[in-house]
Amino acid sequence: MRLKILKRFEFKRKIITPLIILIFLTTCYQPVPNGEYRLINWNGQTDYLPKQYFTFKGNEFGAFVIDEHGEHGDKIEYGTKLIEYQTNNIFTFKRNDTIYSWKYHLNNDTLTMRSQINNMYIICLKTVSSRKFQAH
Repeated sequence: MRLKILKRFEFKRKIITPLIILIFLTTCYQPVPNGEYRLINWNGQTDYLPKQYFTFKGNEFGAFVIDEHGEHGDKIEYGTKLIEYQTNNIFTFKRNDTIYSWKYHLNNDTLTMRSQINNMYIICLKTVSSRKFQAH
């Protein structure tokens, strides 16, 4: 009788433990940002924001703004940086001698990024990347 109970326990342990681990890993998995995101909130400020965009393509991170004062709404790029993805949904990049670190969270088409250096946060919405801007 005792052997039967032990075998039943072993069977449950071999099935249930990997299932719990799989569920835990899939619920904690956060995909990396991919595509173009438009700034909609900068530290709580939602009015009078520039038309600023952030782009993610693999390990490349870029930013640009649409100049609303120009005649054609020119695209002004800030350049591309190589980023490294860390654990806990953090990516880092280096500019000059400073390493910037951002914690990100994706929820459908909304990307939230919080600086790990200062008390800054950014909220962006994913855009349709088929827009065509005039390069400047």
